Amino acid sequence: SSAFSISSGINAEYGSFINKLGAIDTSTVENEEDFKPFRIDWLRFQAYTNVSQSQLQLKNHDNLAKAMNIIEFHTRCVDSIESLLKDVTNMSNLCFYQKFIQDSFQKSLERSDTAPYSVVYACVCAHFIDTCNDYCPEEHCFIGKKSIDLANYFLDHTALEAQRYLELYCQERLELHARTHPSYGALLMAEARNNKEKESKKERAAPPIPLPGAESKRTRLEDMTPMDRNFAKMVSHLQALNTLPNLVVWQHTFAPREYIIHHLDDLFNKLISQYMYQDGQIQLPSLMSHRLSGLMDVFRQLESYITLDTSRIFNVILLQHTQPQENCPGPTLASRYTQWYLEQLETHIKSGDVCYAPLRKSFVRKHQMAPNFNAELYTNIGELQALAKMVGPYGIKYMGEQLMDKCEKYVFEMLAIVTENKELLMQLRACTMSEFPTGQIIKQLKRHDQFMSHCILVGAMFNFRRLTLAALNSAVSKRAPYLQNCILDFKTNVRAEVDPKIPDEMATAAGLPVDADPALCTAIMKHCTNQNSESLWTLFNVMVAVTLPLQSMDPNSMFKTPIEGHENNLHCVSTTVTWLTQCAYTNLVRSGVEKEPLEIILKERMREFMEKVSERMLKLQLEEDRELQKDIKQRDSLFILLEMMVRDSRYITYDMLENNFPFTILRNSYRAVYEHKKKKRQNIENEI
Repeated sequence: SSAFSISSGINAEYGSFINKLGAIDTSTVENEEDFKPFRIDWLRFQAYTNVSQSQLQLKNHDNLAKAMNIIEFHTRCVDSIESLLKDVTNMSNLCFYQKFIQDSFQKSLERSDTAPYSVVYACVCAHFIDTCNDYCPEEHCFIGKKSIDLANYFLDHTALEAQRYLELYCQERLELHARTHPSYGALLMAEARNNKEKESKKERAAPPIPLPGAESKRTRLEDMTPMDRNFAKMVSHLQALNTLPNLVVWQHTFAPREYIIHHLDDLFNKLISQYMYQDGQIQLPSLMSHRLSGLMDVFRQLESYITLDTSRIFNVILLQHTQPQENCPGPTLASRYTQWYLEQLETHIKSGDVCYAPLRKSFVRKHQMAPNFNAELYTNIGELQALAKMVGPYGIKYMGEQLMDKCEKYVFEMLAIVTENKELLMQLRACTMSEFPTGQIIKQLKRHDQFMSHCILVGAMFNFRRLTLAALNSAVSKRAPYLQNCILDFKTNVRAEVDPKIPDEMATAAGLPVDADPALCTAIMKHCTNQNSESLWTLFNVMVAVTLPLQSMDPNSMFKTPIEGHENNLHCVSTTVTWLTQCAYTNLVRSGVEKEPLEIILKERMREFMEKVSERMLKLQLEEDRELQKDIKQRDSLFILLEMMVRDSRYITYDMLENNFPFTILRNSYRAVYEHKKKKRQNIENEI
């Protein structure tokens, strides 16, 4: 009975074909007749003729199958042309050949002529969902996820290849960009001089250093350098990602350009960290700034080949590099340079290899004894201005906070020494210095050498802070002069009801000088909380006034005229006293411990300090102990320090100095120091 039903079904379907085809004429075609029932009948006919009980096996009648398929195709051309085109162009069958499509994709990436069209592999993934059938809905989720993963794979690998070639291109471009720096000109001059000397000695000259622009010479236009090939491959991959603004795969929208933008962020950050060091040593700020400008030029060039906003990349990444390392995924310019500068300065100032030169506004090496830290090169005005330009106000603020945290540890130790000598210092404050000979003070004071060494170190670090603020002031005045003028006007004309911390912090952020550095005020705030703290800071100035004249016995306390400073950084004590006194009493007044106005308190404390230190200095002239008189060799160099204190503090005037210390002695000290330099120079000339 089943065979009879199949046979009758075949006859019915076949008769339906004949009747339908016979009824077709031109008028029905023009009216766009629907042939979908005819195609459904053909599907039923195939089903009937492919079972084992059927008397007619379709596989044995090829001509019938071909004729019916041709008829079905032409009917679809009449009433379903869109679905026909979709089926003809559909590549959903590649969903089941994942390894084949991935291998084909890798081969297309390797060739420059096919790489611009590699985005089509991601477009093919949008067809995979067409393999699903409405009668099997459980396949949708599996095939949909597979198509999304493959589309993400193709776009991400295209962006990675573009990043790889861009990195190679950047390295070669930056090497060429480095040849435009003045330091490269110095290498060329040194090479020319060495070759000239070798020619005179008939020695073989070294291989020549390539000149800037030598890479542009070509014998033929078709010749391509490795940089040209990397550039061509990079452009081809960028064009592939720039073909489509977006791509929809299984209700998910992909933006191909965002892939390369994400990788460009990572690459820009990576290259900055990579070029931060050279030969195991941190790069000079000016050279780093020069490389950074060259790197930005390369990235700006990408705008010609892909639609992206490089300004956003620069703003985001460079802003991250002005922050501490804790706020960013990797090391930043601000954190690296802060750590390196502070470690080098602290180490070499402690060892006496480096001293601060007020005349040069930088740190200098002492007898070339610090080969690992070229202080003149890294701390001159130009390098610090380049550093301030790179790290900006945020970076300078972070550097200042870290510097003050280091100084606070030494300030704590100095206050501990003051506490140990509290009784003696209170006696010295209450009486004249004539009652306490120098020899007695040396015997009774505890750890006075350590106190003075900390005082010198802290003062040198304060001077470095002053240099960085001056460099920031120069950078801000060039970048935002109107903003800087507004901050200066606000600081100068601040109202009484405004918290004085606000204008000071604003001025420091712009590099403008302030009386009390906000970072130092914050660092020593815990030492300015009660009345006992006020007496401790008063005795601190007494301790400096007592121990400072003892440095005249140190042969390293000689005043060096080429740098206008002392060889052992003794002149930095002036900065220590000025900054710590102003910040300490500023905190005491703001916290309510001191009730009097700040100006009156500071003038009184600095006047008291000048009286004590001047009295102690004059005592050196009248010292009765002959053994001490033999040891006091740098008396004149020490007298000059008093005049430097007047220049450092606006609360100490020349009238105040004249009332406590005869200016005639100061003039004689300057004359003695410069005559000593003149005699030394004459002795050297005579020896030559």
